Amino acid sequence: DIPKDQPVDVFAAIRALGLELAIVDLDGLLGAMLPHGQGGVLITSQRGCRVQRYTAAHEIGHWMLHHPGPSVDGEAEILFTPSSERERQAQLFAAYFLMPPPLVDEVVARHGLRHGRVMPEQLYLASRDMRVSYEAGARRLLSHKVINNRVLSTLLDMNRLDAMKH
Repeated sequence: DIPKDQPVDVFAAIRALGLELAIVDLDGLLGAMLPHGQGGVLITSQRGCRVQRYTAAHEIGHWMLHHPGPSVDGEAEILFTPSSERERQAQLFAAYFLMPPPLVDEVVARHGLRHGRVMPEQLYLASRDMRVSYEAGARRLLSHKVINNRVLSTLLDMNRLDAMKH
């Protein structure tokens, strides 16, 4: 019952799944999914809201796809190229859960993004509207075939703050 054309409230989704949620200092980790009892998700308090949301979606992915096994994730598992099929699946789940095709289509139309022609400031606005990081938004535009690898590389060469200035 989650609207697919609006940003997802990932923390409400955790509660709707009947999972416990704790946002705490995880000493270098970004998140964890614990299958004990009713199950629970731990999210680091040491990162910004966009990384927290993506991490939470990643942990929901583990819950949905890999339950009952636990998951403990650092930056390598969530922010970089996955080292295992299990982590790749959780990353794909998180991307599509937070940025389902109808939401991406709506944001692409709203900001006039054209195939292969996306400016950093447009990506900043699109990622802001989807409530994800600049990089997560760029990678989702790649998987949605709005941009190609060359454009992705160009966009990622500029960080979010520089894109905001434009």
